[in-house]
Amino acid sequence: MKTKEIKAVLALLDGTDVTELEYEDESIRVAVRRGAPAQAVVAPTVVHSPAVAAASAPAPSASAEVVHSGHVVTS
Repeated sequence: MKTKEIKAVLALLDGTDVTELEYEDESIRVAVRRGAPAQAVVAPTVVHSPAVAAASAPAPSASAEVVHSGHVVTS
């Protein structure tokens, strides 16, 4: 197998998912291995929760009577 033939085989393998090839005859043995293609790394998606409203104090009822304490000064 000549260099030109090896390059032709490599060109054929370029468009495939083949990662390993071995060829052997009486005069030559050729082994080709290539690493796996790089995998795309995707950052995790951040999900924001809506803000929780703080609990407010209950409103005084309309029928509640206001009581003033203390001493009223008159002139």
